[in-house]
Amino acid sequence: MSPKKVAIFTSSRSDFGPLRRLIGLCSTAFDLDLLVASLHQQQLYQSATEIEQYVKDLPLRIVPIAFGLRGTTEQSRMQAISAAQAQLADWFAQQHYDAIVVLGDRWELFAISIAAFLFNIPIAHISGGEITAGAIDDSIRHAHTKLAHLHFVGNATYARNVSAMGEEDWRITICGECGLDSIHSNDYASADEIQKQFDIAVTARPILVTYHPSTLDLNTSVQEQINGLLAALDLFPDELIIFTAPASEKDAEIITQRIQAFIEARKNCRFVAHFGSKNYLAVMRRAKLVIGNSSSGLTEAASFNIPAINIGNRQKGRMSAASVIHTNYDATDIKDAIAHVLAHPAPDRPENPYDPYRDGRNSERIVSALNTALTTLPQDKLLSKNFVIEVNSLDWNSLLKEFK
Repeated sequence: MSPKKVAIFTSSRSDFGPLRRLIGLCSTAFDLDLLVASLHQQQLYQSATEIEQYVKDLPLRIVPIAFGLRGTTEQSRMQAISAAQAQLADWFAQQHYDAIVVLGDRWELFAISIAAFLFNIPIAHISGGEITAGAIDDSIRHAHTKLAHLHFVGNATYARNVSAMGEEDWRITICGECGLDSIHSNDYASADEIQKQFDIAVTARPILVTYHPSTLDLNTSVQEQINGLLAALDLFPDELIIFTAPASEKDAEIITQRIQAFIEARKNCRFVAHFGSKNYLAVMRRAKLVIGNSSSGLTEAASFNIPAINIGNRQKGRMSAASVIHTNYDATDIKDAIAHVLAHPAPDRPENPYDPYRDGRNSERIVSALNTALTTLPQDKLLSKNFVIEVNSLDWNSLLKEFK
């Protein structure tokens, strides 16, 4: 039997890191295309180079998807989605995919998912059921739950959330977050490699900062959000502080400009727009703490036993480990949280809610479940969804029967 033809879509730097191991596994299990959004080529991030280096020896085909993004306004993003969909309409008319795999909650997903949906291509969605009430990502994620035909979720709570949206329980597989596999396999750079490439001595144990716009917090401007964080960090002049760039979202340039102005006037501060996933994990592994409002502080830091401070509402509702402290935007509250973390070690191996199996095989579960679905289910069963009110957790993981 010929391998099934599958495509994985990567929208930006935020999803390529978590998808790395899955891409490698899928390239040997399926006839794989990697659909790469042009946002990876943005000058600030340049994550396209990381992709090229990783996949150069893998048996897959890269398919560039041109978004033509010219800014972070609503109009620019709508135009980018339209441009990508026009290309995808022609591409999908020529190809026959058995499934499209997408991850998460980025706005770019609408370009690929709506096109796949209209072409009757089954959609496999990773990380559904999660809640981030302070960002538009929340609605995007839930919309993709309803568009998708297979759901690969992080834990039982998120499986229940997907089921509560009317999804049939046999479609739901609890895999854990696939991005955590790299931590279990120590697939990240060494301190010497970070020193050589970025001239950063991570042995000094930095504070790692990533802050994105909180897009639904209409009561606190982005300027106020980032100013509170920077005012708090300014009270720790002896700490090595490393900033990464915010995601390509509305008002992201405000955050970047404020960070760059902050580091120009201070020693022991660095701004690295894009580390690349292996380097980012290496810096996190050696950090004193992770601070900001990135999901990585909630999903990845706990697996390294690194404490995290989550600021504001962007991640409101998302599950977190005991090693995560939640604060508002007030500089004093943020300062107190930083001081507490620096004075108290993290809990010993806090339970990470995104890693229920803790075995580094989350991506393998996705591949196994996807292969079972594509090789044993008629396409009409996969595509025709029923709305089911009752939650039947006994049917979760039905597609993992071949997983060993």
